[in-house]
Amino acid sequence: MGGFQTSELSIVAGSNLLDEGGSTHEILEVIIHEDYTVGQMWKNDLCVIKVNPPFALENGTAAVILETNAQDPPNNSNATLVGWGSLSIQSQISNDLRKAALPIVERTACQKDYGIDAEIYESQICAGGNGDKDACRGDGGGPLFVDQKQVGILSWGRPCAYAGFPSVYTKVSHYIDWIKHHTQ
Repeated sequence: MGGFQTSELSIVAGSNLLDEGGSTHEILEVIIHEDYTVGQMWKNDLCVIKVNPPFALENGTAAVILETNAQDPPNNSNATLVGWGSLSIQSQISNDLRKAALPIVERTACQKDYGIDAEIYESQICAGGNGDKDACRGDGGGPLFVDQKQVGILSWGRPCAYAGFPSVYTKVSHYIDWIKHHTQ
């Protein structure tokens, strides 16, 4: 959890503004994937957070649909990243929930972009890298959608729309059984 105690954090649901609206939820437990490894480019980079009170799916709060199809989204298919990340490497995080349209980048092309500096695993997908809109500081852990299904969880990449380097996402379908096991 980045050096934070869970008692210092809370989850807000049902608002597109970071500082107002929605419902606030205490974090009861953070379940980090047991094989999470930072030293290997954030392999198995996901967790489940249990909250109190449970989310009420009303007033703008809805569950996302998780992608279960094991196939990667097709190269260049349209994806959408959602988050409160900053608009540039120097700016503060946004108060408004923002979205960015990004192209999916096929894994071998993504691996070629990063070369020997990083390994792109079968459990990851890539998007962006055009140098215009992309993930930035504060977007980490945010969802990537294709056809209104969450296909990815933002894991890592070069900062803030660095041209030629797509952002790397944990592939949701690869972990669907793990997610279901820990959310039952």
